[in-house]
Amino acid sequence: LSGLTLKTAQAAKSKYGAKVWIERGSVHVVEQKRILESILGSNLKITIPAWAIERELETYELADRIVVPSAHVAESFYQQGFNPNKIFINPYGVNLKDFPVTSKPKNSKPTLIFVGGWTFRKGCHLLSQILAQDPEIQLIHVGSQGDCPFPTTPNFTTAGHILQTQLFQLYAKADILLLPSFEEGMSLVMAQALASGVPIVVSPKSGGNDLLKILSPTQAIKIIPELNLEQLRKAIREQLEFASTQKGTRDLLGEKRELLSWTHSARNYLQKIESEFQIASTEYKELGNSK
Repeated sequence: LSGLTLKTAQAAKSKYGAKVWIERGSVHVVEQKRILESILGSNLKITIPAWAIERELETYELADRIVVPSAHVAESFYQQGFNPNKIFINPYGVNLKDFPVTSKPKNSKPTLIFVGGWTFRKGCHLLSQILAQDPEIQLIHVGSQGDCPFPTTPNFTTAGHILQTQLFQLYAKADILLLPSFEEGMSLVMAQALASGVPIVVSPKSGGNDLLKILSPTQAIKIIPELNLEQLRKAIREQLEFASTQKGTRDLLGEKRELLSWTHSARNYLQKIESEFQIASTEYKELGNSK
């Protein structure tokens, strides 16, 4: 994992001549710092310590391959001058057994769900404004409170932390899932919700575009064109209209369901590793013959 493996990776390279692949779940740390410090509506400065940035940058340079979960994360590395051949895009998956298809809920009011830390980074201040302006909308939060204050309106409830194996029970109560993140590599909750039959509204910086490409064509994924209050409100309204057309069992994935599994993600990883290994095997074989 980037930022956590510098000394270990250095030792592996030095002692064994190892090839080092690192996982980076978010955008390039320089771009991440810029985004966090520019989030509108935040009443505090969100930043990354200088020592953490330095360690990230050292790890990027040391790595033979940087593995990222989405195209927009890869693009942030290209913009910093990285060779595309050094970047491997492999979207995350979901344990499909933990997130079975659910039935359409019989809600008296439109019910939204947000899963994750209640933070400015995830656009929760925008959600608070949406709830204050539209009392007819209900929102269920699952997770902890981060740096963003909880809404004080009665149409907000938080379930706190729950076991992942029980999370589908709350997805079953929701009409749509919201994720207006300003910066996120690929949130696992998107695939969880889709597997459970819940349409999603997500930002362009969530990894949602990659899921849309995998599952296309589909109306289940609504990407907010520009992350602001007006566009978020419009996307919610449009996706609630789509959700209202669902009947009975909500199967959004059909035959494409397996494409969101960890098995599919692992298969992509193994194919890439095998490709790299074949090249390395040839090199070592030639080295052995030369001796």
